[in-house]
Amino acid sequence: MEKLKDQTQVIKSIKKAMLDDDVKAVDVADALGVKPQGLQKIWGKKNFSFNDAQKVADALGYDFFYELRKRDGAD
Repeated sequence: MEKLKDQTQVIKSIKKAMLDDDVKAVDVADALGVKPQGLQKIWGKKNFSFNDAQKVADALGYDFFYELRKRDGAD
């Protein structure tokens, strides 16, 4: 599992999955019920959310996980 630190890394990871699976943006947009321009708006949002990531991941057939973990040695 890849550790993602910010929304830019999340978007890059999703786009990499699209490339790896040979899925076109138009297909993802269709699965989301938006036009391709709508998908571009999602990518460009300053506040790209976990909900956005989950919806796109779901359209690709992926699960998107986020979790809160206590750091090693933190008491």
